[in-house]
Amino acid sequence: MELGKKTYELRRERGITQEELAGELGVTAAAVSKWEKGATLPDVLMVCAIADFFGVTTDALLGRERELKKLVVIAPEADRKQIEKVLRNHGFCAAAWAADFEAAKACMGECGALCILRVSAAFMTEQEKRQAEKSSYGDCVYDEPEDLPGNLDTILAMMEKHF
Repeated sequence: MELGKKTYELRRERGITQEELAGELGVTAAAVSKWEKGATLPDVLMVCAIADFFGVTTDALLGRERELKKLVVIAPEADRKQIEKVLRNHGFCAAAWAADFEAAKACMGECGALCILRVSAAFMTEQEKRQAEKSSYGDCVYDEPEDLPGNLDTILAMMEKHF
């Protein structure tokens, strides 16, 4: 299992001790040590917490790496964590976040993003609003709002085929 080895590598890259990681995750240093040695495995929720702490996908933490396609995302700051989760499920990641289209265009080249994705709740149907309340990611349009309304999963599925 790659999880222990990857946790060790990420912890060392971050320059923190097992005790510090344990404190961040709410477990004992002995538990972290056992994970890193491969003696035990954390439960599923803890795997998610470890991945979130290090800013990697659970796939990467488990040794199932895939290259995520980079996007510049225009979205409200409060929604970014939920949006990032949906992006990763579709093989994308936010290489940069922007407040508006001009700012997004300015950072496109710097971060190597494929395109700009604008997220806006203004184009949601009633059904999408109910879905968003359950999933907390909202609605998305590519580039300009009038170009391509639809829910985030639909947009990303279309983008997966394009990129």
